[in-house]
Amino acid sequence: LIYYFLIEKYHIKNATCLRATSKMEVNTFKKLGFKNKIINIPNSIKIPKVKLKFKAKKKKKILFLNRIHEKKGISELLNAWKHIHNKYLDWELVICGFDENGYTGKMKKLSNDLKLNRVVWKDPVNGKDKEDLFRSSDLFILLSHSENFGLSIAEALSFGLPVITTINTPWKNVKKYNCGWCIDLKMKNIVKTMESAICLNHKKKISMGKRGRAWIIRDFSDQSIGKKLQSTYNWILKKGPKPKKLIFN
Repeated sequence: LIYYFLIEKYHIKNATCLRATSKMEVNTFKKLGFKNKIINIPNSIKIPKVKLKFKAKKKKKILFLNRIHEKKGISELLNAWKHIHNKYLDWELVICGFDENGYTGKMKKLSNDLKLNRVVWKDPVNGKDKEDLFRSSDLFILLSHSENFGLSIAEALSFGLPVITTINTPWKNVKKYNCGWCIDLKMKNIVKTMESAICLNHKKKISMGKRGRAWIIRDFSDQSIGKKLQSTYNWILKKGPKPKKLIFN
């Protein structure tokens, strides 16, 4: 905080342009009183190689992969699973991520108290182990109470997974591009959406996955984001036009 007021605030205030990675960051810059022009360019992600095709599986997975924190909606997820876990015996719920302030223990206790079946808890994964977990899953879910970007959502879409998330994230376009569901945190809606996703036939799941992956490649790949940044730098250096649809006054 001291560094911000003594040094960083001056640098930000005098910057030709500020880069935000989401609308939330744009609003934060404005609330802090900065009058600079703002470029809203999201983070990029590495696009994995995947083959989207149907494989018969005895067990299917709904994957949560993120920080184990109360704002990530894990309590709501477990309570929703309570309504359906005995109806879909070939599905399991996999929860994987870094524990924050002992919250994993609280959620494991809640799972036990609710007498849930087929909830698998996994330690954090990276690299190939993380890729393998995405590849072995069938749906992705993140019921966040708030989210600046939600990298794991972009990653899941890049692996061709249909996504269930909330209107509290900047991923409302999953509905627009028909590659997932974006809902509020009402329990009735969570349960209904999870059931709809589980019951979706394999052909439709694959089609949703392909649409989501195409969207991520088009708007969030290294190449796509790199071009937007290069365009911005060229404009700042007076070597190119003002980037379209990216400037906020």
